[in-house]
Amino acid sequence: MTTGTTARTRTAELRPPSGPESQASLGSRVVGAPATWLVLFVGLSTFVRAWIGVRVASPWILPDEVVYSELAKSIAEGSRPSIRGVPAFGWGEIYPTVISPAWMLVEDPLRAYHVALAINGLVMSLAAIPAYFLARMFVSQRSAILVAGMTVLVPSLSYTGAVMTENAFYPVFLSALLLMARSLRSPSLGNQALALGGFGLVAFTRIQGIALVAAYLAAILLHALCGERAESKRVLRRFVPTAVVVGMVSLAPALLSLARGEGALGWLGARSGTFDAFRPQEIPQWFVFLAGGLVLYVAVAPAIATAVVAVMGLSRRAPARARLFAALAVPTLVAMLGSVAVVSASLDVDGMENLNERYVFYVVPLLVLGLALWIEEGLARPWHWAWIVVLLCCLLPAAVPIDSFRHNAGFQSVALLPWLGLSLAGLALAVCVGAFAAACAAIWATCRRETAGRLWLLVGTTFAFVGLVTYFSNSESATNSASAFADQSASWVDDAVPDGAEVSVLWDSRVEGASSVGETTSWLMVTEMLNTSVAEVHRVGPATYYEVFLPTVPVSLGEDGRVIGDDGAPFRPRYLLVTCRTNVAGRVVARAPRGLLRLLEVDGPVRLGASRSCE
Repeated sequence: MTTGTTARTRTAELRPPSGPESQASLGSRVVGAPATWLVLFVGLSTFVRAWIGVRVASPWILPDEVVYSELAKSIAEGSRPSIRGVPAFGWGEIYPTVISPAWMLVEDPLRAYHVALAINGLVMSLAAIPAYFLARMFVSQRSAILVAGMTVLVPSLSYTGAVMTENAFYPVFLSALLLMARSLRSPSLGNQALALGGFGLVAFTRIQGIALVAAYLAAILLHALCGERAESKRVLRRFVPTAVVVGMVSLAPALLSLARGEGALGWLGARSGTFDAFRPQEIPQWFVFLAGGLVLYVAVAPAIATAVVAVMGLSRRAPARARLFAALAVPTLVAMLGSVAVVSASLDVDGMENLNERYVFYVVPLLVLGLALWIEEGLARPWHWAWIVVLLCCLLPAAVPIDSFRHNAGFQSVALLPWLGLSLAGLALAVCVGAFAAACAAIWATCRRETAGRLWLLVGTTFAFVGLVTYFSNSESATNSASAFADQSASWVDDAVPDGAEVSVLWDSRVEGASSVGETTSWLMVTEMLNTSVAEVHRVGPATYYEVFLPTVPVSLGEDGRVIGDDGAPFRPRYLLVTCRTNVAGRVVARAPRGLLRLLEVDGPVRLGASRSCE
């Protein structure tokens, strides 16, 4: 009798409030049909993102967009995922599969690219659905709808304008988080199996999702410890099947890779070299920078609210929904920030350090949910320790050296873009960011239940403004990338050769530089992506800068300058695409703007002369 009563009490605690007062309000009646709101959010977001996508001038995140489009094209052809004909593993198969219909249904490469971007708009907008159901586990229907709306308003939905795996990972990550929360609340074998299946889907979308498994194990332990002492052991025993499965699955890839002689990280495929330059001493620094960037991303207030609710939820005296939220949020945030800090301490993009916000923004709906829960829990402000949280959330954004991350900010860290637009740097910029954080914190500290809408207005306005700045930044980047075919068709190579003809590429990395990325590198990637006739890329000299991502076919030179193919025979393509520095005899069929790329019709074996100038 007592046990049954306790269980019913806990169920009631977990159920979001739905008393007469909330049901009587006009707002509650307006949001009485959540399906309508979800359809509206997903539909409107999809329309806006698709409208933006079809206007993207050119692929601009390189080589990533080439990589994922190559994977999608190979899947569309019914082949194994491959890049330039080489089977590839480690990039995730879910996203290329999702966008592959674009290349199945559309022949024109640029139109197929735009169709893929339209698919992105739908897929990423679907994140509102798991976000809503996750929020409903903790807050009222009205608040859950607000969380869902904010989920598709985040500035990082700008990734729908690029062929990037973020588009699929965002909704999949939130779905896995939902399944994780359900299994914590009710640890049946079915819920545990669904949670593990969700983690598998996340990992096959993006290998980074493995961090959620560690978060899940920590959440199980934390939720058990924060519950009633008498039931902690019983709860942990119920998760033994999960521990066994996770242990077996976690060890299997590493053991298999070791057995094959590929090293413990060989199962990562193309990403196995991520940790070759690991600098562990940088992890704390990157953790602080990433945390500061995340606080700035959400306009501070949700971060403070989430921290307060989470700390209070770690007490056994806290309501069940607060304890469940703390068990879910704390390990997830630490795992995501920690894993990205490790990657940031190991990998520089294009030889430059970046604030890898694009690996972290997936947790933003969790912070927005923390804000909603804090409001519904009565806007608690335990000032005897909450002032520390407020101070940290004001200092962390100011500690981020924003002006040091100017390179690739539009790609890696969109929340920094408005600040990089200011004519400030160093201490002056830090003071400005700190003042903004303090103003946001003041709004959090002074709002009351009847003025809580100010917090939602703050967050929504910030998201919309940063999103608008990001749109213009990305448009400029895409326009710059489109200069590869300025004033002519994007399919200028296809247009210049007969139907069905193959165009080989000859890249001389001795003169182009194997340790750097020049303008011709980007132009060649854009041209390759938007012209179906461009086939294998042959390379003279050392491996290219992007060799791990975009494999090439090595060729050699004979004594007379004749190019020898990988089969030992003279290299004899009919059509050859080269840069302006590569001296090959042949009839020029077409040129890219400024002559940086030349399309040649070659008669006989290819002979390579001394490098020439592009002037």
